[in-house]
Amino acid sequence: MLLQAILLFFFAGIVSVILLLLQPINLKTYNLAVIGTVLDKETHQPIAHAHVVLEELEGKYQSTMTSHPDGGFWFTLQPTKKYRVLLVDANQQVIDEAHLSTMNTESKTFDVTLRATKSSQLAYLFAN
Repeated sequence: MLLQAILLFFFAGIVSVILLLLQPINLKTYNLAVIGTVLDKETHQPIAHAHVVLEELEGKYQSTMTSHPDGGFWFTLQPTKKYRVLLVDANQQVIDEAHLSTMNTESKTFDVTLRATKSSQLAYLFAN
């Protein structure tokens, strides 16, 4: 009797998995990102440790990071949103910005270059 119950559960599990696999899958995956670089306006050299902010325009979402030693930065994005990517100084004043939209796209990598002069008091406090 116990063996019959185990076999019944086993076959019910297999049937459930088969039925699940036969269902249409409506899962969408989104590959949205912004990859950028912070460069000096005059020398065109990368600026490390600059403060970069990703801001969703219609919501309250905001993310920040500092640029890498090669001036690079990146953020993941969500579909059907509008964003600003900001380069800000130590006083949170915007030095440069770029606007992005993920409307009507499911997969895209945005390439952004933000420019500043090293004399513009970028947020070097993150380097120390």
